[in-house]
Amino acid sequence: MIGRRFLAVLALGLAALALLPSAARAAPPDLELVLAIDVSSSVDNWDYDVQMQGYAAAFQNARLHTAITAAGGNGIAVSVIHWSDAGATKIAIDWTMLRTADDAVRFGHRIQSTSRLWAGHLTAIGSAIDFGIEMFDRGKLGGRRQVIDVSGDGRSNHGVLPAEARDRAVARGITVNGLAIMRTPRLDVYYQQNVVGGKDAFVETVEGYHNMADGILRKLIREISGDPVS
Repeated sequence: MIGRRFLAVLALGLAALALLPSAARAAPPDLELVLAIDVSSSVDNWDYDVQMQGYAAAFQNARLHTAITAAGGNGIAVSVIHWSDAGATKIAIDWTMLRTADDAVRFGHRIQSTSRLWAGHLTAIGSAIDFGIEMFDRGKLGGRRQVIDVSGDGRSNHGVLPAEARDRAVARGITVNGLAIMRTPRLDVYYQQNVVGGKDAFVETVEGYHNMADGILRKLIREISGDPVS
């Protein structure tokens, strides 16, 4: 016969579990994705608006919804940071769980209405990567995969070296991908050598801000799909 003391302890444990937030009780997401978006001085307001509209459109696209489903059964967690120089990186949208098409569409609307947090400053890609690493520590979501997605149109000229920050991320099992906006010659090569790293890391390129939407969608589908879940 089960003792009364055991039943009392069990009841207390169940009560404590019931008090936990639903996010704490949920299974870890299939992917934690930090979107690190360049808002340095080379990005004017038109560039910023086009960039954010491209991300918004991607999250409202049915192909991306299919990728979220294919990543596994637990959905993905996404956050957005705006970065420029080493002292100018902020959270634009905190961790948000996306499990359904409706979740993704709502997230797209949030991106579309997100105000620019910085205007100007230098380009500190390494500092943006380090901030991305801190985002995973802050969220404590325990995702199966962790990815930092850095978009930018120039080489780093401030803060820690991107390769050093990239290596810190890779040492923790984090993948760093890049979206190189080709305003700077051979920026894709620079990203390949200094920015991206980790399992299945890649650089996506777009010729300029005017045609970002397709590149953003390709990149997001590729990194969300990841490895098939057994």
